Amino acid sequence: MYNKKVLKLVEDRKRKYKNIKKHNYKITFKMQNAVCLNDYLMIDSLLAYAVLKDILGNQFENVTNSDELIDVPLPLKRTDNIWHASAGVFNVIDTDQGSWKKRWDSTDNHLVNPNKKRSGKYSLKIDVGSGPNKAYSMPLQLYLTKKISFYINGNKNEVTRLLQNNIRAVGKKRSQGYGFILDMKIKKDDQDNSILKNGKDVMRPVTEGVMYQNTTNFGDVNYIKRYMPVVPPYWNAKESVQALAPENINVKGCLE
Repeated sequence: MYNKKVLKLVEDRKRKYKNIKKHNYKITFKMQNAVCLNDYLMIDSLLAYAVLKDILGNQFENVTNSDELIDVPLPLKRTDNIWHASAGVFNVIDTDQGSWKKRWDSTDNHLVNPNKKRSGKYSLKIDVGSGPNKAYSMPLQLYLTKKISFYINGNKNEVTRLLQNNIRAVGKKRSQGYGFILDMKIKKDDQDNSILKNGKDVMRPVTEGVMYQNTTNFGDVNYIKRYMPVVPPYWNAKESVQALAPENINVKGCLE
């Protein structure tokens, strides 16, 4: 269980965001290099990370490593538990397949077993086929793009502050140099494009109930059905539901 101080900080922030003014905006990240992705890039997930870092400070690592999840308040509009925040929209200039490898280096055997046999070999053999030292080569899908855009209904000042103070890069393997943001701009939008754009393009994973609240012409909407979470954290498969989602990772129907 989280301590009372952490829970109070979260509740205080929830009250602050409840009545904060919200409008429609378009957020654009100017990218420095390729971004590594294996699924949609969700702005509500980025904001949830930023809010936790903002309110918890030095306690952030302890909380995020806990098995217990917090319903993180965001400065966004919410309908039936789903945040008005689209997936990332981007034009793909090029793609590449990279990899992330891990394998035990046998020259380090002396670190775990300093005793040699007469043959000069170490008596302890490191198992690289299973367990904590298992070797692997994980494929990485890289997307080269100049910019990534998101649509939200939220508070401009608070969203800007959270992202600028806490988000430097996006996607997977950020520590390896992927997904760095050069600049961020946020401008007012004429309508709420965070759920549905142009009356036909699904902009984020949603439930069928939320989609019915955003269109009267359900047959014209482009989507795929996926069993997945529809709120952060998106890695938490336990919260998966039947969702209507964009057809492509870069929300292809809405390229700009």
